[in-house]
Amino acid sequence: MELATTQKLLARLFTDSRLRVRFYADPVSVGAEFGLCPESSRMLAEVPEDQIHDFSKSVRLQRLESVTCLLPCSVKCLGARFGEAFREYVLQSPLQAGSHAWCDAVDFNAFFQDWAAKNRGIPKWKRELVRYESDRLAFINNRERFSWSVSLFPGHRMVRRMQTGDVPSKVWPIPGLRVFWRWRPDDPMHEKLL
Repeated sequence: MELATTQKLLARLFTDSRLRVRFYADPVSVGAEFGLCPESSRMLAEVPEDQIHDFSKSVRLQRLESVTCLLPCSVKCLGARFGEAFREYVLQSPLQAGSHAWCDAVDFNAFFQDWAAKNRGIPKWKRELVRYESDRLAFINNRERFSWSVSLFPGHRMVRRMQTGDVPSKVWPIPGLRVFWRWRPDDPMHEKLL
């Protein structure tokens, strides 16, 4: 029982920077929150904080690599702003146990929409592109048969342009209804902007 509890706390220390700061400030009380006895908490606190931090950094980089593979056009159009937003997202959103990389990408989109609204200088079409790639990824992976959302920009056209190497400086809005569907759960996805 104590080993499983220690492993659970250690995993959280690797992925949750706020918890890590709290733990090294007061290992006994944080350990107690997880069900560890004071002796086990003190023993775990003997692991150097910089080792935990280094491993945590490698986990964050792995998350970034996974999400950038899943949202390539978003990375391309946002450039350094993508990394900046993702760094903040990772610090505020610990990785959930058993979570898939595509879930992390979808969760990043939700964070990014709020972050981009607060950080001026990111055009609406770029926010829409991130949302489009994320919505598409979620639909592909969750096996729904139908999904729709209101769209201000033609996401599929922006993606096609970027795949050919053309990163537009401006995109004109074309409001519409974006629809994803498949006839059966295992069928390929179809999409249409109405």
